[in-house]
Amino acid sequence: MRRWCLVFFLAIASSTFSQRTSFDSLELALENKESAQSLQLIGKDSDAIPESIGELTNLYSLYIVDCPITTLPQSISKLKNLTELYLVKLPNVVFPDSIGSLRLKALSLQHNNLETVPLFVSKLAAVKDLDLRDNNLSTLPDFVFAIPHLKGLWLQGNNFSEEEKKRIRLALPECWIKFE
Repeated sequence: MRRWCLVFFLAIASSTFSQRTSFDSLELALENKESAQSLQLIGKDSDAIPESIGELTNLYSLYIVDCPITTLPQSISKLKNLTELYLVKLPNVVFPDSIGSLRLKALSLQHNNLETVPLFVSKLAAVKDLDLRDNNLSTLPDFVFAIPHLKGLWLQGNNFSEEEKKRIRLALPECWIKFE
């Protein structure tokens, strides 16, 4: 009897833990809306992210990397459980202001040829880690200094003068900042 119970428990545990929660296809994630927790769209040929992405309400992590998209859908603001957003190597993308309504803890905007930090960042009060590496930034707007929980700031590969680096360090004395 004990052996049968152990086999039954292991079978149940195996099927529970094998449920897929991370996806690399939007179509598969949408087919599994309830279990989709992480979505990685890396190097996809699609030139648009559909509004249906907003249906993935259990998503906590979203990576969109090196895709030829030019806009992100407004429905991204429906991803209320999203805490990590990685928008990397998207040099032509227009970021919707609706991203500012998310409760992100980590945001990466690296390799996007940004000349200024998008305004939606000013609304992200919960952000702890902000990655702005490898853009064309030469200054940071003051609203970055007002992000209350900011603990880590990655700024390598930008065009900051020594004077601007000093200003940033003075404005964020409790924040870990990486310039090199």
